Amino acid sequence: MIIITGPDGNIATINSLPFAVQNGCSHFDGYTYIDNNANCIYDAGDNSLGGTYVKVTDASGNFVASAYSDEYGHYSIKVLTSPAVYTVTAFNISSYMGVGCPVTGEYTVSASGDNTMNFGMV
Repeated sequence: MIIITGPDGNIATINSLPFAVQNGCSHFDGYTYIDNNANCIYDAGDNSLGGTYVKVTDASGNFVASAYSDEYGHYSIKVLTSPAVYTVTAFNISSYMGVGCPVTGEYTVSASGDNTMNFGMV
């Protein structure tokens, strides 16, 4: 029997061998903001937007993790590096504005290390 504590603090007990150990985590973070000048860059003159729901799914569209942006518009999500491809999508549930940056409203990325993705609302 092997007892493992994950990066989120959860404890798992493994009773059968062999087992695979994942090689690290990836980190997705960034800001959600109101893109007042519509240039798709979080810069002076833009307002942070707290309460935005940010969701991570795998290549098959299965839910992996999620977070809400804080009062400064910042969100942070950690996931395992496998599977390697994730889609990160923002949903502004606090108003009628939609995601304008990126135009598709989502990023599809290969998970490795730190990934910064900002979402501008218009």
